[in-house]
Amino acid sequence: MHQSAIEPPPGHARPAGATIRRGVLPLVLAIIATACGPQGVASPAESVEHVSVTDDTVGMIEAELDDPGGTTEAEADDACVGALMTTLPLAEEDMEVIIPLGNLNPPGHTHPTDHLYYGLPYDEESGQRHLVEVRSPADGRITSIDVSTKTEEGVVSFDYSLRFVLCPERTVKFGHITELSAPLRDALAGDEPDFCTEYGDAQARYEFCSHGTDVVLRAGDPLGAAGGPTGTSAALDLWMYDTALAPNGLLHSDEHSDVVYTRCGLDYFTDEQRDLQYELLGGWDGTRRTAAPVCGEIAQDLPGTAQGNWYADADAASEWDAHLALVHDNVDPAIAVIAVGGMIAGPGLWTFAPRPDGTVNRDFASLAPGQQVFCFHEFDDASNRGGSFLIRLVDDDTMLVEQEPGSCSDGAAFASPVTYRRAP
Repeated sequence: MHQSAIEPPPGHARPAGATIRRGVLPLVLAIIATACGPQGVASPAESVEHVSVTDDTVGMIEAELDDPGGTTEAEADDACVGALMTTLPLAEEDMEVIIPLGNLNPPGHTHPTDHLYYGLPYDEESGQRHLVEVRSPADGRITSIDVSTKTEEGVVSFDYSLRFVLCPERTVKFGHITELSAPLRDALAGDEPDFCTEYGDAQARYEFCSHGTDVVLRAGDPLGAAGGPTGTSAALDLWMYDTALAPNGLLHSDEHSDVVYTRCGLDYFTDEQRDLQYELLGGWDGTRRTAAPVCGEIAQDLPGTAQGNWYADADAASEWDAHLALVHDNVDPAIAVIAVGGMIAGPGLWTFAPRPDGTVNRDFASLAPGQQVFCFHEFDDASNRGGSFLIRLVDDDTMLVEQEPGSCSDGAAFASPVTYRRAP
């Protein structure tokens, strides 16, 4: 079993180069670019160049934190030129697969997911994921730590998310950290959270708290561990936001505002590391994604068509319950998917091979506003879902949807459809 190199408890020595400071201006990285992205894979922008991080870089980071007053806006912009990740967050042997952007898993991920998943190795004997070390991917700082505490049948488990500033315009986020390294535990010790919220039911209760931090790290420093017997997920999640680039085309979102700046995190690694990780992009079953963009996509909204994310225009049992997506699979985009969070049916996925014309199983991108009612049925065995869906696009921002128990038939008509809209 893979072992985790977790740091000792608070009070023991902190790794060299890791310090904790609060209340400073954004980190400035003065880095020299050395190369361009690999051929055959689209870069997020020409400014994403490769970097060689030296001890001098860390000294410059520390100096800026000690005396932040001299930073200008132009210098902050320059800090992102060449600012890339230089260290894999997991050891190569701990990356079984990388699930592309746009994964669907209702009800929590009814809309295409805005992060990648590093699938962790599985121990068949114990039936558990290995506990693996997670490392800092670059020189930078942790600006927030989110703590989720779950209590179920008297058992308490913890799950952490970390926000890592690579440079003023590029932010990385890790999710489903099982254990924190000593410097990060120290950052939480005695700290009052910025805010907390509680939710759950009679079986399980959850408390979510967010803490602002300033933990300076060097590439390769331990962040903690993922997986293991107390882990809440089979994967380590990776988000990447780049506010220097134009929004990604997502029309609306009821999520955090950063989602419109989501990019493929793998494109922000050095050439060799990027290529290595692109080879792992695919599904849990070993199927590799080959269609461009190979890293997947979350922004599938097409104005004037039915394709993309939708929100029920009615009171829902939960925020997720109101979600609906008419999109394409994140591993094989030739497969169309009706993803339902609730309201019209129980949470789930209905998949099929779309047709370019006709009124049955029509490709979502060719559904135009009007009086025509389209029907969808005979779903793939993999989706294990029956019944049929009736859909009519009323106008660019309004759609009627209803699920029925049978198959499509001539003269199919609505009985009690749910109204969905583009904006939440």
